[in-house]
Amino acid sequence: MSDEPSTPDPYEARYMEGGAALARAKKRIPGWFFALLAVAGLSGPIATIASRAPLLPTLPLTLVSLLVMTVVATLFSHLRVVATSTHLHVQLGLFGPKIAYGQITAVERGRAGVTGVRVAADAAPVAEAQEAEREGATRGEERRG
Repeated sequence: MSDEPSTPDPYEARYMEGGAALARAKKRIPGWFFALLAVAGLSGPIATIASRAPLLPTLPLTLVSLLVMTVVATLFSHLRVVATSTHLHVQLGLFGPKIAYGQITAVERGRAGVTGVRVAADAAPVAEAQEAEREGATRGEERRG
């Protein structure tokens, strides 16, 4: 992610444990996302004008929809990733998971530098597999010693 800040902004510091971060990244969503929202928000008034229907009755609904689109664009304007010593915190806008490292089963680097993180649906199978590996390694050491 290209927009890596050196210090956490107030949001990261408060809600994403940014002060305890080992690494952090913040990236702005591409412009096409905002263009798509603008097209969706303006399609109603454009259709009304094209049909030569009166615009005034649809004006309140149009203003409310444009307000909602603006709020959505503001909320989802940045992707933030913070890695602490215990988990990976990924947020798009205000929403996103806090993933414990024990739940991560695979990390792959894909096309154009995009990284994918595969997470177990339930941490119990991953924890059990890790425990079985540790027990097997311990038994192997006991047999050798």
